[in-house]
Amino acid sequence: SGNRILIYDYEQGLTLHHHDTPTMWLTGLADYIRFTKKHGVYGWAGEGASHWVGSAIWFYLKSRLLWDVDADVDTLITDFCDHNYGAAGRTMREYHMLLDTAVGQGLGHGQRSLDILSPSQLSAADELLQTALRQATLPATQHRVTEARVAFLKLRLDQLQQQAHADPVAFQQYAALTTETRELLG
Repeated sequence: SGNRILIYDYEQGLTLHHHDTPTMWLTGLADYIRFTKKHGVYGWAGEGASHWVGSAIWFYLKSRLLWDVDADVDTLITDFCDHNYGAAGRTMREYHMLLDTAVGQGLGHGQRSLDILSPSQLSAADELLQTALRQATLPATQHRVTEARVAFLKLRLDQLQQQAHADPVAFQQYAALTTETRELLG
């Protein structure tokens, strides 16, 4: 009854900066999908240039929630992290939830991902990723944690690039992260 509604969106919801940076919008995505279903959406289409490197968990959540809108998002996040990151699963869950929490702290629609994380959140995310790299024991899980780290470093590099022209400390940090990123990419 009534008009049928189809959603056409641009993938990656709240990255809004670059397709290589981490997608941070997780629990909000669940709320959004549930809202659309409640209001009669029956189909979903879209486009995007998002990479698995920064958005794997987001793609997983979106596909699972579109399949079962009532699935528990916390359980899905835990499932993804445990299976994708192995021994580093708990730490990577904490990392992803830190990003999700930052988005949920009311920065407003259209806020660029460069500006979402506070300095303390950036530091905490960095520490979590470094810990996860040490925890990952299998080559496949080490690779997946490394991918997440590369996506995070892309975000940090873009932030520092804005400051490096006028700030010698930011320039030194930018140079160090560029070296680390190149080493991770092998």
